[in-house]
Amino acid sequence: MSRISLNGKWDLISSDGKESCEGMVPSCNFLDLFRAGIIEDPILGDNEEKLQWVSDKIWEYSREFELTEEDIRKEKIALVFEQIDGLATIMINEKEAGTTASAHILYELDIKPFVTEGKNQISIVFVPPFDEIKRLQSEFRLPKRVLGELGNPHLRFPQYHFGWDWGPH
Repeated sequence: MSRISLNGKWDLISSDGKESCEGMVPSCNFLDLFRAGIIEDPILGDNEEKLQWVSDKIWEYSREFELTEEDIRKEKIALVFEQIDGLATIMINEKEAGTTASAHILYELDIKPFVTEGKNQISIVFVPPFDEIKRLQSEFRLPKRVLGELGNPHLRFPQYHFGWDWGPH
């Protein structure tokens, strides 16, 4: 078995194209935008409140990776996410290879049907969780919140993602 790490430099872009920068994996869009000078430190002062727009956008991480003829001959080509934090669609060469819905499980996708020898493109598109929370909350209403968004327990994410006093929303 051979391994190819996809850690390192990726491209990060917002769905409206207004913000783009170099991203790092593992990381998160807030850290990548901060490193690029696009946003201020999200945990400083009241910046968390000023940066709510980041959580409301669709974000895409993308990069190329190469596979050899030997890689392609394998019975299975697994793409493994030890942790992927968000509602995301994974695209390989512009075809949907899988989706994620929990930050607490490992995802393993067989991407053999989507790859070719040579250069391949991977994109991970993260959508804001709030629309999904609203949809789920309309189907099964949870009690009023103490912290975070109304209905946030519907999603399997760390609860601090929904706004605590020390981190971005």
